Amino acid sequence: MPTTTPPVVFTGRSITQLYDSRITVTEQEIRDASILIVDDQEVDVALLESMLRQEGYHDIRSLTDSRLVDEAFLEFQPDILLLDIHMPHIDGIGVIDNLVKLPGGDILPIIVITDEGERPVRHQALEAGARDFLEKPLDPSEATARIRNILEARLLHDRLLKHDETVDERVKERIRELQESQLEVITRLMSAAEHRDDVTGGHITRMSLITKALAPHCGMNEEETQLLFHSACMHDIGKIGVPDEVLNKPGPLDEEEWGVMRQHPQFGAEILANGGSPLLRMAERVALYHHEKWDGTGYPKDLSGEDIPLEARVCAVADVLDALISRRPYKEPWPLDEALDQIRANAGSHFDPAVVEQLDKIKDSITEVYEDQNLFKT
Repeated sequence: MPTTTPPVVFTGRSITQLYDSRITVTEQEIRDASILIVDDQEVDVALLESMLRQEGYHDIRSLTDSRLVDEAFLEFQPDILLLDIHMPHIDGIGVIDNLVKLPGGDILPIIVITDEGERPVRHQALEAGARDFLEKPLDPSEATARIRNILEARLLHDRLLKHDETVDERVKERIRELQESQLEVITRLMSAAEHRDDVTGGHITRMSLITKALAPHCGMNEEETQLLFHSACMHDIGKIGVPDEVLNKPGPLDEEEWGVMRQHPQFGAEILANGGSPLLRMAERVALYHHEKWDGTGYPKDLSGEDIPLEARVCAVADVLDALISRRPYKEPWPLDEALDQIRANAGSHFDPAVVEQLDKIKDSITEVYEDQNLFKT
């Protein structure tokens, strides 16, 4: 029997045991694996085929011209390649170099077949990407054992990848379900809050839509914009803590009533405090800071400029814009252009000038929001 120095040390454990015990392949699945043989010597090809078929392998394709390997690989998609090193046209090393450039070729298990004593060639093949080698003359027991072990590892690897993909998809689906549940709770909570604040008639919906259109122009990415869209609908959640006689008063509020009303940002922040998700954390900032002013004269924290979180600065513009355009018990709706002029007039005092500059870019979006609800003054 020829002396060999295997590059892979196989222990007494089944390769299956090296993977998750729930991920297994059967002996029949191993025997059903596809095998590609490439050797320019027809006698050697016939010997390999005979050995493999005696072991129960049946999906075998053979080539004696190494120039056809790339095409055969793409068409046949073998689970393993048995490759002779010494061949005309393209030798075994060249075949490996070509295969690794093809889709999936870099992970194809390759067993190279060498002549006895060709240690440098074997090392070169292993460095090129071969997984194992067999020496001529082939020992049937050793050859079939090595082929079986590598096939088992290949099939287990493929199954493990598919298992991981399935698990990942299940996790993503669960995350989607949790997010949808969270948004449903928020929507119902906002609906309850809006029912208490009848005088504003759909303000939360309109303001959130304006915010969603404005945010990307203010430097917020897609994820941040989506978070802000849902956070904006909670900007006035603190009004739950404001008494009805103040919240729904048909006329202007007196000084004492304004003092009560101005507590709603703090109420809202307390309701949303210590949230475990990015959405609730952003919603807390929006609720607390959406009445802060660029010049520092807002409430409740007297913040100014960029100390006010960007999401709150964007919401402040959308909030006041909707209040101007919408009908309220104490005022008629303003035409859009007049409302925009009023916002611009307060840039640098009430509003972030950089945010106000973006309003012209979303004028069509604003128009659509109000036309859909027949809210424009005619």
